[in-house]
Amino acid sequence: MPGARWSGVSATASLTLDEVVARLSARPAVEGLLTIGTTRVGRLTLTSDYDLVVVLTERPVPVHVGLGTIDGRLADLLFVDQQTVRDVVDRVDPLPAHEWVGRTARWLHAGEIRFDRHGLLRAAQDRVRARDHLRPVSDLEAYGVWFGINYNLKQTERMLAAEDAVSLEAVDLRLAYMVMQAVAGYFTVRGLLWEGEKAALRSLKEYDPNYHACLSGFFAASDRRERFRLYAELARRSLAPMGVDWPTEETAFTFDSAAMPDTQPRDDVLRNAIEWWEDLTGAR
Repeated sequence: MPGARWSGVSATASLTLDEVVARLSARPAVEGLLTIGTTRVGRLTLTSDYDLVVVLTERPVPVHVGLGTIDGRLADLLFVDQQTVRDVVDRVDPLPAHEWVGRTARWLHAGEIRFDRHGLLRAAQDRVRARDHLRPVSDLEAYGVWFGINYNLKQTERMLAAEDAVSLEAVDLRLAYMVMQAVAGYFTVRGLLWEGEKAALRSLKEYDPNYHACLSGFFAASDRRERFRLYAELARRSLAPMGVDWPTEETAFTFDSAAMPDTQPRDDVLRNAIEWWEDLTGAR
């Protein structure tokens, strides 16, 4: 849209992180501040960014994530309202790791409190450090990863066989994001938290060097078919704990997870979906 203002010059670009913390701490709207990642542990390199969690009394503007500049460095700005932090303190059941409240719990667990107006952050941090605060990946969530990886594998295999220029170029485009899906899926189906690309690569290199070698081979391969072969191997390795493949000519479905009760066994959900489809098509 002509004339639209989608971003603004960072007012903190020339301020140090300590100066930004001091300014924010003086604002009544700010309940607390956390630093996370390399910012917390003081291992900044020339290319490191700042990671700052800002806990607000409320969010008059519905922002979650911002990207700015502090002291000449890129700054990852994460905004949480105090009610979300209270939910972390009050919640009895484990939290979903990838929802905002679960991410908040993770930041509290690992972060360094830089400001805490009423002690809310300390109470929440003590809470999450004292118990298993994150809910394990459910069977249906793991199944969703299985479906997504297999879906892309089958569709891309079909395009690779087409041999026309547009389909083959589409294969290159798909592989560019499918490999990230496979790596993230590796962590999800094993119940491991995703802590970013660099942390994932370090973990794979140390604990699963064969997977890391396959991933490195994928990036080094210049031949399209070799890249697809290596992606298929990564997909198989990512889903190995589930012990299932998607055989030829079988039907599978993905689901609206919000409509699925947590107590319903995955196999029952899948069986019901297949029976419903067979009834609908008159195959039963």
